[in-house]
This record gives sequence, structure tokens and C-alpha cells, in this order.
Amino acid sequence: MLSAAVHASEPMRPGDVSSAYVPGDTPAQVLKAYGFDQLNAAAANGAGQTIAIIDPYSDPAVLSDLNVFDSKFGIAGPPSFDVVNAHGGSNLPGENAGWAGEIATDVEWAHAIAPQAGILLVEAASDNTDDLMAAVNYARTIPSVSVVSISWGGGEFSGQTAYDSDFTTPTGHQGITYVVASGDEGAKGGAQWPASSPNVVSVGGTVLTIADQTGAYGSETSWYDSSGGISKFEKEPVWQQDVQSTGARSMPDVAYQADVNTGLTLYDSIKYQGVVGWQTTGGTSVGAPQWAALIAIADQARVAAGQTTLDGPRQTLPLLYGLYGAPDTAAYSGYTSYFHDITAPDDGQTRGDPTAGYDVATGLGTPEANLLIGALADAPSAATLAQSTNPAASPLTAAFVKSPPGGAIGGTAGALKLRVVNSAPTPFDGAVSIALDAAVDPGFSADPNMITTLSLANLSLASGHSKVINLNYTYPASLAAGNYYLVATLTTPRTTVPAMANSAGTVSIGPPVVKLAPAFVGASVLTIKTSGPTTASLLVRNLGNVSASGTLSFDLYDSPATTLSDSDPLLTTTPTRAIHLRPGASITIRVSIPAPSNLKPGNYYLIASIQSSLGLFSDVAVVGTRS
Repeated sequence: MLSAAVHASEPMRPGDVSSAYVPGDTPAQVLKAYGFDQLNAAAANGAGQTIAIIDPYSDPAVLSDLNVFDSKFGIAGPPSFDVVNAHGGSNLPGENAGWAGEIATDVEWAHAIAPQAGILLVEAASDNTDDLMAAVNYARTIPSVSVVSISWGGGEFSGQTAYDSDFTTPTGHQGITYVVASGDEGAKGGAQWPASSPNVVSVGGTVLTIADQTGAYGSETSWYDSSGGISKFEKEPVWQQDVQSTGARSMPDVAYQADVNTGLTLYDSIKYQGVVGWQTTGGTSVGAPQWAALIAIADQARVAAGQTTLDGPRQTLPLLYGLYGAPDTAAYSGYTSYFHDITAPDDGQTRGDPTAGYDVATGLGTPEANLLIGALADAPSAATLAQSTNPAASPLTAAFVKSPPGGAIGGTAGALKLRVVNSAPTPFDGAVSIALDAAVDPGFSADPNMITTLSLANLSLASGHSKVINLNYTYPASLAAGNYYLVATLTTPRTTVPAMANSAGTVSIGPPVVKLAPAFVGASVLTIKTSGPTTASLLVRNLGNVSASGTLSFDLYDSPATTLSDSDPLLTTTPTRAIHLRPGASITIRVSIPAPSNLKPGNYYLIASIQSSLGLFSDVAVVGTRS
């Protein structure tokens, strides 16, 4: 349940309801700071799109407050504005003054950035998880919805992955992107849900300083209250493999102005904690509706160009991360043309400092909207690629980051990193299938031996950009011993010639072998007395090529020959013991041999026979014993 941990906007600062003065940054200033003002306002206003906003409880003044906000800043009203409960009905939940401020924030600022997008406000019955998710699931069924804005959340929990499918596009629906505030618990709070779902765009917070009253971008730091970290429950998505390698989902993905001390302007006529009217608002929940508006503008341009609206996990997130270029690489300058890379920490920040490039303080950074929206809008969809009438060679090229090892054993794990580059002059956005094979020649002319396959539902790369894909696999145990090239082939929709990468040299692959070789150590002649037990030492070495783990015991016999026969008497059996022997490792076992009662004095061979679950073994003989 989220009722005790849900976060909303930061506390607000009052202004003067009656005066011309309003506190905080205005829509015009924010539009200029993040580059929205450089777009064609007539073609970049969210027209034709619907932003669904999910909040708990009700704000009965939300429409009248929006009208005051719009009138103050000269913004036209939205083409449609519907308020419903979690089931689409008009019987709205009860008012909650605290959440009314969040509702007003979400509506006013989503509208300020995309003023011609329709707004669907779905008010959940409470801030209980089930009630909130019921509202999400209603919104995703509405045909016009292309973006869902969520400004609530709480700590992660073990059952959260069951909700991941609720943040996807329903079958037959236009693409939906879910945008979620990362949380206001600071670095100490770690990853928050639902922002840590791999199916949502998680928005962290910054402190934006404008350079002048027009809103010109000045500087930006991280915000110390912004949540971020590594998920305890969600796996690392493939599109994050270029920015981190924890194996788990990290968040946030992006960031936006969140600091309440500088703040954004808000009008809320419902008094809360003594504040009413014009005030400032902050928190990561301020950034979520504005990023949702940015996506709506990109969707507007895509639809105008005959493309589909963006699907969050299949397109939006891969596209955003596909623009990334690591610091100290040639691609970094391209990446920082789409994002403000936040590298300076907030005053007093002691944990979670930002770094150059991606980090869990501010993600990829804040938007350079004029270029970022273009990149999201221009990327072709997989459906468009599939409709191409001119099949051609793959736009992708690939190479192994490092050479594979010179030798490998069937049945054991292997891992390779494959760098995939978009060599085409246009962005790549589509499905990719990767097959890794063992082949006797690098040209792949002979029949290949399949090692593994990997399907990427959507890979998004700007022209000239690359992504490193981790290939984890098991060498086939059934593969005949020999020397093989490792060959990766990448197929994409409507391409007749796949991209290929092969290892520079061969890998010697052999079957797994456990071979235990025992030997007596010490004197070559052992005297066994009838008066009491005699001690012998046995050395067992693993001559195989894989570790031997299991149980081991010995049967010791006296024999007149160096090979064991059924008539040879058993002297003793050692206790069964568990052992683990790496290839080439050995263990010494001391054996107590009791005095034989019915054996004539003379010279015999002492033979140790292994009883083991470890694999191949051989008997060992030692020269004569005598009494």
C-alpha cells in the first residue's frame, strides 16, 4: 500500500492573490530555458494528443484554477478537459486539500508546455495502491491517450514487478508513454516505485537558475531531495547497458527543474497549510507532467509525418538512451546537444552527487527540447521500416568489444560484449534479432552451430551512435571438439543482408571432462603389520578441464597383480567425503589400513578403487605390501 509513503509536490510558498506579482518561474521563462520557445508554436503544441493525469482524491476547483492560470499568462484553454473517476464515471472522490495542490500543479504545467493537448484527469478514490492502479488502467484504455503523467509513488516492494505490465501499451492501442516522478526522498531514499519500473520514463529533479527575466538558461545543479538509485527488484533493461552495468534498473532516466526555493508558478484556490492562490510549487512531480507534455509534442509531430505515437518501453526509452554518448568520446558532444548534462551538486548535497554523463542523480539530464523533440519525432517506427519496398543491407554494423577467450569448454558459461553502430545517415528505430554461432570459418560458409539468440523488441540509435549489447550464453556441451570462430549476425526488418561480427581468431571448444587420477604418496613399499593398523596417503588430482564437485571414497584391496580382480580381498573402505577440485587441483587423503586377518605373508599390490560421483576415474596400484 502507498497510503503512508506516497509523495506529492514539495511544500509551497505563498504569493499575493490580488496583485500582479506571481512568485516562481513562469511558463514563458521555463519554455525559453529548456528550448521549447525555439519550436514552431503552431506545430509543437501537443495538438491531437491527450495527456492522462493520474492523481488521488479530487480537486473541485481544478478547472477554474486553470482558467485563472491561463488568463494570467495568455494561454488558450485546452481543446478538451475531462475529469473522471477511476472507472470513467462522474461520481468523483472526496476533496483532499494536500492532493489538490498536486492536481493543480500537474494540470497547469502539462497544459503550459503543450497547450493544445487534451487533458484527461483521472481521480483515484484514494492514495491506496489498488485505487491508483485502477485509475492507471482506466486511462490506458482511452483511445486518444498517448501519454500518462504520474506524480506519486513510494518505496519499492517485492511485489512491484506484477504491476509492470500495467505501464505498457494495450494491444491494438496507439503507443503510450508513461512518465513518472522519481520521488522526493533524496539519494538516501534509493529507487522509488513506480518510477523504477522499466516501462516508465522516470523524471528526477534539478535546481534551474535562469540568466535573466526572459528565462534564458543560466545554470543547473542536481536537487538534493531528488530520489534515485538502483532497483532492488527490477532487472536492467537492454537500453541502459550503455550507461551502467549493475544488472538492475537504475533511475531516474531524465530530469527537470524541481527546487521549491526557485520554484514554478502555481495557482491553487484551495487553502492548504495556510497557503492559497498564487504560490510556488516544486518537487520531481512538477517535472513529470512537463516531460509528458514534451512527449505529446513529439507524438504530434510523428502523427503529422505518418508515424505512430511513441510506445514507452519499446520506443521512447530506447530512443532517449540511444542519444547518449559517454564523456571523453566523440559521441558526447552529440548527446549534450539533446540534454543538459548536469554535473554540479546542489548546495549541501552529501550523497548522490551527479557526474559527467548518466548518473542516478539526474539521469541523462534535462531537455534541450528544440533538438530532443526533433530526434523523438524523426525516428521511424518498426512498422514504417517493415513497409519499406526497397530491402537493403542492414543500416547496422557490429563488432566484438574484446576477443573471446582462446579456449572454452562445452556446458560452461560465456559472455561477450557486442558493439552495434548505426552507420546510416538517419536514426534507427526497430527490432533487432541477434544470433551467436560457432563456425569453422569466419565467412560463415559452413553450417553454423547455434550458441544463443537474443531478440531486442526495439533498438533506437541516432546516426553514428552505438550501443553495447551484453551476450550471455552457454557453450553447447554437444559441440564436437575443435576450433571455431564466434560469429554474431544481426537481422533487422526489411533487410536482406544481415550485419555480422566475427572473432579475430578461433576459440578451441572441447567437451567437459572430469578425470580423477589417484596416486599413493610416500614409500614405494608399505609394510603392513599384523599387530595394528597402518597409515597410507593417497593424492587425488583432477586432470580434467572442469571443476569436480561431489563425493569421494576409496575401497582398498590387496592383489597379487597390478589390476583388480573379483577375488581380491577388501582391506578397508574410507568414509565418504565431499570435495571440490578445480582443474589441476589435488587433495591428499590419509587412509588407515587395518591388519589383514586371513592374508598369507608376502608381497602384494595395494589397489585403491575410487567410488565417486565426480566423473571419470582410474584405479591405482602401489608396489608390494608385506607382513
